[in-house]
Amino acid sequence: ILDFNEFIAGQDIHGLKKLNFNNFFKDPSFMREKLVNDFLTAHQLPAPRVTYCNVYMNGQLWGLYGIVEAIDDEFCDHWFSNQDGNLFKGDPHGDLRWKGSATQSLYEPDYELKNNSTANNWSDLVALIDAINNTPSASLYSVLETKMNTNNFIRQWVVMNMFSSLDSYIGSGHNYYIYHDTITDRFEWVAWDNNETFGGFKMGLSTAQLKNLDLFYLSTPASRPLVNNMLNNTQYKTLYQQAYCELKQDMSNV
Repeated sequence: ILDFNEFIAGQDIHGLKKLNFNNFFKDPSFMREKLVNDFLTAHQLPAPRVTYCNVYMNGQLWGLYGIVEAIDDEFCDHWFSNQDGNLFKGDPHGDLRWKGSATQSLYEPDYELKNNSTANNWSDLVALIDAINNTPSASLYSVLETKMNTNNFIRQWVVMNMFSSLDSYIGSGHNYYIYHDTITDRFEWVAWDNNETFGGFKMGLSTAQLKNLDLFYLSTPASRPLVNNMLNNTQYKTLYQQAYCELKQDMSNV
C-alpha cells in the first residue's frame, strides 16, 4: 500500500490518498481482477477501480503490477457521497451469522472496522446481522429493505456466481466490505479481492462444475445466511433470477 499521507497530510493523486499495488497473486493471466471489477463498475456496482503500472525501484524495473483502488473515505465519498458511516471489512470470517446481542466482542474476531475507531460502535452491524438471521421469511423483504441496499447486493451476488468467484461470500464467506451509508441509513455491499475469479478458487469443485456453476450455488447454506435466507424468500429469489438474466444478457453482448 502506498499512502500519500503517511508523512505529510493532505496529499493525493487524482483524489486518491492510497494505492494498493497488486502482484496478481494466483492469477497468471494478470486479468481476473480487472475484468470483474470493470464489469461491476460499468454496471454502477461499488468496486475498486483497477489499472496497470510498471514499478521501478531506484531506476530498476521490478515488474508489472496492478493498481487497485483502496476502500476508504475517498471511495465512500465517490460512491455514496458521504464518509461518516461505519465501514466494515468482512474478514477473516464475515459470514454474517448471528452470535447474539450480548456484546459486540462476539463479532470483532470476524470483521474489521476500518474507520470510526474512536467511537468503535458496532451496533449497526449487529442490528443488520440480527435482521438477516432472525426475521421470519415472510417478513424478510420488508425488514431487510430498511437495512440494506439489496438491489446492489443481489446484482453483486449474480456477478460472484457468473464469474465463478468462490473466494467470496457465496464460497469462502469473506472478501467484501459493507458501508453504512449515513444518507440512506442502509448498508452498501462493496466487492473486494477478485484475483481468484473465473474458477481460480475452486472450493473443491471440478473444472466442469465451475464452468457450469449452479445458479443458486452456496458452499455451505447454513453458514451463508444472507444469501440462503434470500433464496427462501419468494420476492428475493425472483429478484435474483431477474438480475441474473439481465446481467447475463449484458455479458453476452460484450
